[in-house]
Amino acid sequence: MNNQHETPARGGNENAKDLISSLLGTFRDSKSMSKNRRAYLAWVEANGERETEHTTGVFVREVAGREFPVLTVYVDNRMCMIDFLAQREIYRARLSEQGLEFSDLEFKLDKYNRHADKEATSSEKQAQSQKEEKKDLPELTPEEKLQISELVSGLSEPLKSTAYKAIEASFRQKKSL
Repeated sequence: MNNQHETPARGGNENAKDLISSLLGTFRDSKSMSKNRRAYLAWVEANGERETEHTTGVFVREVAGREFPVLTVYVDNRMCMIDFLAQREIYRARLSEQGLEFSDLEFKLDKYNRHADKEATSSEKQAQSQKEEKKDLPELTPEEKLQISELVSGLSEPLKSTAYKAIEASFRQKKSL
């Protein structure tokens, strides 16, 4: 009755990622999946969380005279579009490892801006938390303000006021800890 070397009946030695990958692999290989869906699935599998989070869609376009099609990836903001363009050869290699070959990758801004509500909500929350942080910082004593004034006394005026504000914020931050 030594059951220590028996393989579990329900796949206990396989991890969930391998099981999902094999399931998605059979689904991706099926004839019922469109080129666009297959490309989107490969894009998600081949790339990281950031790429997936900012991708709103993909489109596979056949181009006359080219051996492989062009993949157009729609993204939700201009900064990601620029970042992704800079790394397009890396993405092409990753997609090639997934079994999909493209002659080129294009990145375009999604004109429908499908992720706009999500971005606005997160940026509003971030701005609100920054306002709350500013309110919570303790005030400086007259002695501390005098010390800051002495530190910036040798600077010319435009720089002097900026440096004063920066040092004051630093003092207040340290004081709150």
